[in-house]
Amino acid sequence: MSAVQIKLSRVEEDLFCKSKWWGNPDIPEGFTFDDSLMFVCQIRCEDLVNYDVDDKLPHKGMLYFFCDVAYYLGYYDEFDPPSGALWDEEYVKVYYSDNEDYDSYKQIIFDDDYFPEIHERKIDFEIVDDDNYGNKLLGVPCQFEYEDWESPCEGWINLLQIDSEEDDDYNLMFMDEGTLYIIIDPKDLSNCDFTKVRAYIYST
Repeated sequence: MSAVQIKLSRVEEDLFCKSKWWGNPDIPEGFTFDDSLMFVCQIRCEDLVNYDVDDKLPHKGMLYFFCDVAYYLGYYDEFDPPSGALWDEEYVKVYYSDNEDYDSYKQIIFDDDYFPEIHERKIDFEIVDDDNYGNKLLGVPCQFEYEDWESPCEGWINLLQIDSEEDDDYNLMFMDEGTLYIIIDPKDLSNCDFTKVRAYIYST
């Protein structure tokens, strides 16, 4: 399976309803989500058409990723999710909306006193080898000799790989320069059902 590399850049342009990392999510009217988790990114799925060569991901609407990652950004008074084990659904959420009427979307502003304030990044995409490092959609895990995920997630695939990264306004560190994998059952992915995703941190 090929992978889609996520390349981040800090820009001054308006990223409303565009693919972006950090910042605040743009959601359609009536859309609900768990606001206790930190917003990581939104993917405008039409941007993936030329990069998702295996046709695994949705190609319309918006895909959102939320994770309990504040601890790994240096907010140590926040709860530390388990490492070295599968995270259950309370620590990671992925939402999908097939709504393409972006005029009906609005931006949700998170409380800066509760979540770290990080300047949003524009996302560009690139087709890469499936075992590439960095942030990516799909592909195989980059950090270890992958055979399978532990029970009950045997046969699941990588949906989003989030690498440790240092930038001018944040330092994201999963243990010792580790990686967070958000994984999904392939059958659920084919049905655009993101309600049962899990996550796993691996660090050397």
